[in-house]
Amino acid sequence: MFKAIIDAYEVALFEYNNMVSEEKNKAVAIKDSNPNFYRKIENTILRKNCISYMADRAVNSTHGYGLSGLTQGSAFTDYETKLSKDLDKYTAFVKFMEQAFEWENLSYYLYPYYWGNKENWEMLYQSENTDPLFGAFLQSGMARVVATVRPGFEDAVQFYMATGKIWNGGEVPVIGDELYLSIVDEMKQPKGVKQGKAWITRLPTTLNILQAESIGLKVAHALPFTTENPDDFEIPGEVITEDKFNFEKMIVF
Repeated sequence: MFKAIIDAYEVALFEYNNMVSEEKNKAVAIKDSNPNFYRKIENTILRKNCISYMADRAVNSTHGYGLSGLTQGSAFTDYETKLSKDLDKYTAFVKFMEQAFEWENLSYYLYPYYWGNKENWEMLYQSENTDPLFGAFLQSGMARVVATVRPGFEDAVQFYMATGKIWNGGEVPVIGDELYLSIVDEMKQPKGVKQGKAWITRLPTTLNILQAESIGLKVAHALPFTTENPDDFEIPGEVITEDKFNFEKMIVF
């Protein structure tokens, strides 16, 4: 009697394992026959990496991803969202990042495994998949991604990239407003100390002379002479100053 029970169990287990194996094979076949399945994985991973470049890396930042402390409770009966200002800021950031860019139109180019961490070269190189593009994705060490801004979000994205803040209403501040620091003005700030003297760089032109007001252009000083101090150049003798330039002997063609 006991042997009959064991034999029946083994037969049922064998049939069960065969059915599981068949279902797994079907699932693989379905994935391989649907390339959009892999395109979705690629899009999600690359989207996350793109957001990481724009997100705040500080711990518990509301302008990063994976923020902790947004929920409370551990059981099914007491698990709930914790309402707080951090939650409002975090959800605003999530909404902005997901809506401001056309992630569905993400385009990318995959670079080979050797641009990744050398410790992962063997793993990357041996990665395989029946989908050629997904196989290249698994083997890639780096990717170049182009994410376009959704129409209507241009000013908001520019404001965020310049300030790190999300503009939640009204007109986006423009140059001149107290709430906006122009990135151009920021770039004008001197960085470092000037080293050495300047070298003269000559650019070819078909013009013999650029004369002030010759075509209605009013400038303080006409080219090609300079108002800079020749002593600030490596070869002062090559600097053309106004006293070396005789307008009366020049003919404009």
